[in-house]
Amino acid sequence: MNFRQISEQSFMIYFKSEISEDVFENVNFVVDYLRSKNHPYIQEVVPSYRAILVYFDGIRITFETLIEELELNQLNYNHEHNAQGQRRIINLPVLYGGKWGPDIDVVAAHNQLSIEQVIQYHTEAFYLVYMIGFMPGFPDLQGFGRRNLDMSLKEIFNMVVYQVGALKTFCDIQGVKLNHVKPHGALYQMASRNADIAKAIASAIHQIDPKLYLMGLSNSILIEEGRKQGLNVASEVFADRRYENDGQLVSRKKEGAVIEVSHEAIEQVLQTVKEGTVKTISGEIIDIKADTICVHGDGAHALDFVKQIRSHLSDENVDISTLGG
Repeated sequence: MNFRQISEQSFMIYFKSEISEDVFENVNFVVDYLRSKNHPYIQEVVPSYRAILVYFDGIRITFETLIEELELNQLNYNHEHNAQGQRRIINLPVLYGGKWGPDIDVVAAHNQLSIEQVIQYHTEAFYLVYMIGFMPGFPDLQGFGRRNLDMSLKEIFNMVVYQVGALKTFCDIQGVKLNHVKPHGALYQMASRNADIAKAIASAIHQIDPKLYLMGLSNSILIEEGRKQGLNVASEVFADRRYENDGQLVSRKKEGAVIEVSHEAIEQVLQTVKEGTVKTISGEIIDIKADTICVHGDGAHALDFVKQIRSHLSDENVDISTLGG
């Protein structure tokens, strides 16, 4: 267990580099320990699979003094599992229904749970990896939000307020933080090209919470409008999509738009991160800024891409951190 001060008011507790059940058990144990201490200067404890972010009152106590008072260096976090053995693993999908995933009653039966219990697991405060983000999109279930809808700017504004505001309310009730917003699918593409749509989205997010990060296509109009609204912005690059010469993503309707070979995805990511450029579908090299990398979770090779990309970035000594962390 290692400690690293992130700012005058936060520090990270790091465990082993790999993600495993044992590491996650230790994270849970230390989180429970920190919360049980009820230290007056600890403001928030945010767990992930292999690290814990701790916010504290940096005016009233120093990082070094807090570590000493919490006695973390003496903590035996390699605790024994309870008499019942390992924690039960429950498999929950990200998407439900139709071609996107199983129905909720099937998931409940598979895990020997009630439907109400499945919903509860999805809304528990500890259901968190590194941060919580949200992707508002067009109300197009059959098209998964990837088809353009003809909506007025006011309708788009209201839609984003409704969707993001609803999730933020759930987060507030559970005592967790909504960190960033990224438009989904067709809305993302339209906002990357249309300044009015981008402004409507950025304005809605700013009015909900000006501290939220807006994630958008690198070098796009959406990023520009986010800055104009005073939002923190994150320029996104794609591991599994090809680019046009103007920096837009190649339409999925075109052949070759989606990268399905791992070494090609890795090469594109390393080029964008290390060189600040990307090779377009026509072979041209254009400039691009990479704050965050997208791999589509519904891609055939998504998990393999993520594992290999992370490994290669680590080999290249590229630091990977949470957005805003």
